[in-house]
Parts: sequence; C-alpha cells; structure tokens
Amino acid sequence: MSSYSSDIFHELSEYTAPSWVGDLKILPKRQVTLAVKPTPIHRWNITEIPEDYTIYIKRDDLTGCSLSGSKVRKLEFLLADAMVKGYKSVITGGTTQSNHSRATLVAARQLGLDCHLVLRSREEIGESYSTSGNFIMMEAGSPNIYILPWQPFTTETFENYIKHLAKYIGETTKSIPYHIPCGGDNELAIFGYISAWEELMKQKVHERYDDIVFANGTSGTAIGLGIGNYLTGSKLKIHPVLTSSTIELVQDKMDKTLCRFGLDVKSKDLFDIIDGYIGGGYNVYTKEDVIINQSTIRTTGIYCDPVYVGKALKGLKTELRINPGRFKGKRILFIHTGGTFGMMEKDIAKIIHTNESTKRIKQWCDVFPTFINTESVDCLRTK
Repeated sequence: MSSYSSDIFHELSEYTAPSWVGDLKILPKRQVTLAVKPTPIHRWNITEIPEDYTIYIKRDDLTGCSLSGSKVRKLEFLLADAMVKGYKSVITGGTTQSNHSRATLVAARQLGLDCHLVLRSREEIGESYSTSGNFIMMEAGSPNIYILPWQPFTTETFENYIKHLAKYIGETTKSIPYHIPCGGDNELAIFGYISAWEELMKQKVHERYDDIVFANGTSGTAIGLGIGNYLTGSKLKIHPVLTSSTIELVQDKMDKTLCRFGLDVKSKDLFDIIDGYIGGGYNVYTKEDVIINQSTIRTTGIYCDPVYVGKALKGLKTELRINPGRFKGKRILFIHTGGTFGMMEKDIAKIIHTNESTKRIKQWCDVFPTFINTESVDCLRTK
C-alpha cells in the first residue's frame, strides 16, 4: 500500500507503511504532507563520464521551492510527531548555511509552529550574518536565532547546546519546543527515505538501474534507502559518498541504527561507502570545486552545491575513472538531495562572479553603441 495517505498539503494523516516494511521495531503513526512527490528522474548528460555508462538523476532538489531537498521528506515525519504531541514550537541547529535549518523553519512556519535555531558561524562576532544563501532565507522567516562561534564541536556537544536552550525556553515561556536533531537525524526521519524507496519502486528502480549514488551527511538518506533495498530483496548497489565524518564513525552509527530497527544486518552488507572526497572537511570547499560545479550548471542546467552534492558528483566521476569495478553495472542513478540555496552563499557568489565565465556578461551599449532606443539614452548614459 502507498505511504501517501493524503494529497492535501499540510494535512496530518495516518502513515500506512508498505507491506515490505514487515516487523521493524520503529514505525511512525502520522505523516504530514510537505514534499512535492514523486520527484522526477531523467537522463543527466554530465561530462567526464566513460562512454559506456549512462547516468540518470532523481531530482530530490525539487521536493519544494523554499523547502526543497532531502530534508523535506524527513520533516514530514518529524513535524507530524511534534503536531500530534501538541508542541507549539520546534528547535534544531546547524550552520548559518544549513539546508536542514532553513527547511525546518519554512516547514514550521507553514504548519503554524514557532522555530528556534542554534547556528554555528564562521563569521567573527559582530559581523553581519544575513548576507546570502540559506541564512537570509532563514532570517526572512523571523526565527529565534542563536549564533555560536565555529569551534570543533562534536555532534553530542552541539546537541547539548540545543538541549540547554530548549530547557531555558521551557522555563521562561512554560512551553518546551520539540527537539529535532541536527540534520533531522533520528529513526523517525529515516522513514522519509524508506517511503522514498517505495516511490523509487513505482519508478521501476529495480528494473532500470544498477547502482545508486548520493551525498552522505548524517546518513539518514542512506539508511532509509538501504533498508528499502534490503527488505524488498532488490539487488541494487548503493554508494553513499561521504561529505563529513570518517568511514569508521559512519559505519558504527549506521550499524547501531539498524540494530535499533531490529535488523540483523550490518552497514557493510548494505552499502559501498565511497570515501576520500570530503576535501578539507565538512563545509570546506575550494575555488576549483565551485568552478567545477559551475561547469555542471552550464552544461546540464542543474545546480550542485560544493558542500554536499558537488562532492558526491566529484566522487562518482573519479571512481568511474579510477575504480569502475566497484559499480555493479552501467546504469547509475544519482540522487540529488538539494542544497541549491548554498550556491548563493557569499563566498561562493564571489568565486562565481570573478570566474572567467563572467566575461559573457556585457553592457548593451558596448556591443551595440548605435542601436539604442532614444527614450532610454539618458538612462543608459547615467550608468
């Protein structure tokens, strides 16, 4: 049966798990419709791919407009839980360019919930944070924002800051906010991509493709797809490309999560994790990374941010060239998990603006000095 029990946006409804889910120890009871589904799949004619491979792309960057990306699927279950339990606000965290934080804010506002965000910033104290990208989208939604300096926090340490703030809000307002982990990283959220697997089955993923590739951050997308692939007996090979953390920590986290679901299977049996493309670390990118992704936009019309999707694409291209044997077949489905607003971050914008391709931008008067409408002559001369 379909997990989409309602086609009406923002409507809270019962979640009907697909029959193949079986006896998982964790099952959500409610879902709220936020994402535009199903997201389309089409050929992706990216460059630098061996001729005998065909790349397709699933456009989970199109799950919404101001929402957008993989986080929206997860929020359908997280915010449904908050609504059922009667919470009036939510709290979560990330960086000042966090796709998850921006999506959480937008979704919360759509559902009439207040939102509190704890955000790590690379900016010096006193500098403006509202210059670009995800942050300006968040600021426009008037959340309660608390800025932390960029320190080498562990996830546990950062979550402790969020819990401390939640306790303070509860004591001062008598209304504790619903706590959503950074990245929407818990078992309820994983059902966003367990449900996505059902969507993929309807798109005949098991017949049309051999491998699936995507960016791996908090691992929720990977675990959801891995569980779907495993429980349905599908034989696709799944390749999460790491964009943060180490492979050892990711595998350990995946194994513990699978155990909590009651599954007697290890991450090494479900995934071929692709490592080596994190670069300088999470949220670190180079000018070359931005220019490469700009080339993808120019040749295919699809935006790939250099923090998540761009690193996964780089991993796919490189591995097809140097280690093609790790892929099961020649038909590869790349899942674009979003991050478009990250392309508008001010440092990325500066690189794009100063890149060689900006020479394509020309003043009309310089190219056609004699072809100027007389009504606009004065206006043009003043510029």
